[in-house]
Amino acid sequence: MTQDANTSPLQVKFSFHSTFNVPTLQEAEDFFERVFNQPSSLMVTVPKDRQLEPGQLPGYSKFVMIRDLLIDYVCPALHTRLYGRQIFPDVDVPVLMNIGWYSEDMTKTFRALRAAGIPLTNQIGEPAEGDEPPDVNQGGGGMKMFFTPPNQVGLRYQFLPVFPMPHDPRLDPRWTLPPVSDEDPLQVKHLSHHTILTDDTQRAVSFMQALGGTVLHEGRDEQRGISGPYVHLADAIYHYARPDAGTEAASALASKTPADKYWAFTFNVVDLDRVADHLDKVGVKIQSRTADTIVTDPNTSLQVPWGFTTARVPGDTRD
Repeated sequence: MTQDANTSPLQVKFSFHSTFNVPTLQEAEDFFERVFNQPSSLMVTVPKDRQLEPGQLPGYSKFVMIRDLLIDYVCPALHTRLYGRQIFPDVDVPVLMNIGWYSEDMTKTFRALRAAGIPLTNQIGEPAEGDEPPDVNQGGGGMKMFFTPPNQVGLRYQFLPVFPMPHDPRLDPRWTLPPVSDEDPLQVKHLSHHTILTDDTQRAVSFMQALGGTVLHEGRDEQRGISGPYVHLADAIYHYARPDAGTEAASALASKTPADKYWAFTFNVVDLDRVADHLDKVGVKIQSRTADTIVTDPNTSLQVPWGFTTARVPGDTRD
């Protein structure tokens, strides 16, 4: 997929990072290095001349790139110690939180969503009304940014302009997805899709269609016990799925309702046997396996049932 070819009519260009809240940065960093062979980079958020306590990091989150997926993992306790105020909820285990999109035209995107009846907020959750998108509330030098309220839209989706962010190589217009590396122990080709649990698939589809998204397929994920539409928007596919009663997914969603639950990632891979061998070597247990898909045990993989598949979502035209 090229970026320009997948820009939506509302100028939503490609996905912003997925966000985890984690008890410690070290746990998540170790996981991504051990499982995906990918290093992490600290997002430095305090001035160089600020005096820090011994051993204190000049930031509270790290970024890791897995092929075409950028992940930001945040330690709420580090943020609180750095800035003296609680912004993110404390967590005892890793929690996958939210995602967003870069927009080429923030004003057009904001106005179109408002016209479609989509509620929007500023950075601190206050209603964003009128014709102009709000500025960021915490730093940013007047940059525009807005969000959706999770209990009304499903998740706290974030919208921000395309801007130079050093941790996201996709922002370079020359960036393309490199060939699969022989050094990649999982032989990941690209992200197949995100999984978001919901009790209201129509709400999810209406929101994505307001952004220019297209329903590719209505399908079932038998291994995770969920069913619903797969929606393509810009550079990614999103499976909005209703869990079967009595499943692990149903329990996860019940704790979030009326909001949705960002639940999982699934990657297209070259060789499923190679994936299984590597996961075994690094201590990640397999929850289930079929002829074309492996799903990991969340208890050994940051509380996420990661998927690895040689299958393709119907309607996905990527190699």
